[in-house]
Amino acid sequence: MIPAGVQVFVALEPVDMRSGFERLSGLIRECVGYEARCGALFAFIGKRWTTIKIIFFDGSGLCLFSKRLHRGTFALPDPPAECATHVEVDDATHETLLDGIEIAPTRNAWLFFGSDDHASAAANLFSLAASCKVHHLDPEAYLADVIRVMPYWPRERYPELAPRYWARSRARLVAEEMKLPLGPITVPPPLAAEEQRATS
Repeated sequence: MIPAGVQVFVALEPVDMRSGFERLSGLIRECVGYEARCGALFAFIGKRWTTIKIIFFDGSGLCLFSKRLHRGTFALPDPPAECATHVEVDDATHETLLDGIEIAPTRNAWLFFGSDDHASAAANLFSLAASCKVHHLDPEAYLADVIRVMPYWPRERYPELAPRYWARSRARLVAEEMKLPLGPITVPPPLAAEEQRATS
C-alpha cells in the first residue's frame, strides 16, 4: 500500500525499467541526495514513458511497485530548474501522475481551484472552519455574525473576532442589535489586560 502524506520525489530522466532495488536506490542517492530508506516515496518513469516504478521504505523493508499504462503515456511535472534531476510533488500531483494525466504547468494541482490565489483563499476558509470546530462554534453562524459586526469593529481590534475569542466577544454585544439583519452595532469597549488574560 502506497502511503499518503509523505514526501514524493519524481526523477525527471527516464530509467531502465529492469532496474531493481539496488539500482534504484543508487539513483535516489545520485539524483535526489536521499537514502531510499528515509521514508520518502520515489518515482521513476521508464524510457517508453508507459511504465512507472515507485520505491519506498515501509518501516520493515523496501517496497517496489510498478504500473504500465494500458494506453497513453506518463507526463512529468515541469522541472523546478533547467539542470534539475528531480522534482518534489504533492499527493494530488502524484495521483495525477499515476493516472497518466498530463500535469498542467505552473499550477498547484492539490486543490484544483483554478489558480494559486484561489487555492490559498480556499485554504484560509478551510482553516477558519477548522478553527471554529476546535472552539465549538458553528462555522456558518460564526461567519454570519462576523460579517454583521465587522463594518463597525475597529480594525486594530480584529483579533477579538477570531474564533478563539468570539464567544467572549459575542457575549458582550447587544443581543437585540444582533437579531436585526441590518443596522448599527454597539461595539463594547476593549477588555482590560487582566480580563483578557483571564478569558483567553
